[in-house]
Amino acid sequence: MKKLMMVAAIAAMSGVALADAQVYDMKLTVKTTKCVEGKAQKGWITNERLGGAFDKGDELVYRKQASTVFSGVLFGCDCNESLAGFWGQCDNHWYGLTFWNKAGEFLGGAHDATTLNWWLLQRIGNTGDELELAFDLEDATNGDDTFYFFCAGFGKAKNAFAKPTDCNGADEDVNDCDSYIASAKGYFAGWMSTENICTYCTETGCDAWQFCLCLDIEVGNTVAYGTWTLKYNKTASSKLRTRSLISQAYTKFPATVKEALVKLGE
Repeated sequence: MKKLMMVAAIAAMSGVALADAQVYDMKLTVKTTKCVEGKAQKGWITNERLGGAFDKGDELVYRKQASTVFSGVLFGCDCNESLAGFWGQCDNHWYGLTFWNKAGEFLGGAHDATTLNWWLLQRIGNTGDELELAFDLEDATNGDDTFYFFCAGFGKAKNAFAKPTDCNGADEDVNDCDSYIASAKGYFAGWMSTENICTYCTETGCDAWQFCLCLDIEVGNTVAYGTWTLKYNKTASSKLRTRSLISQAYTKFPATVKEALVKLGE
């Protein structure tokens, strides 16, 4: 009885108790480009007839293949919220997702910039415990697209029967909203804006050039592709059930990201 009273007291002090909270870690290992400084070498870039505009030895800021890592967290009260794919508030608690780079900066420049749009999230296999997933991660800050990744892969489900609740209109007698994705992984491909979130493209004039004049394709964004993983975070899920705020429940935020979320009351 004393233990139950202590749990109740902690929940009361920490905010709204989320009985069925779910938290997921997500990681994207990204192949992309970075800006480097160097000198122009003999090739297309120095051939005037082919469109090159430099002389050999000219100072140059150009793109080079590179890699980086983006991290993210998805969270909410149950699968209806934790996998909703956008930031929102329900019954005095937050739910949503947020992503950041290795420098501790929000992707898209805002904590709630990223959205996740599901194309496939369904059970397969002869037990129904396997999953196939397809979704896109994207951001449109101030009306301008800053990145777009299309992701696909496979995973495993952990099944749980939910207590009677209005989970996205689910039948109270048949309610699996406490079920969660134990783990999943796959591949993604897309692009990023060099002006908004390319973590390497901080130099001005980081050049890329049109392949050929006869093929009119806009130059500006940079390629992004690689692998992604999604994993249920049992410890953070347990903490979120009594603390209600993701900044209090999740311990893997960079200091700058956590500070921003705390200031926002999230």
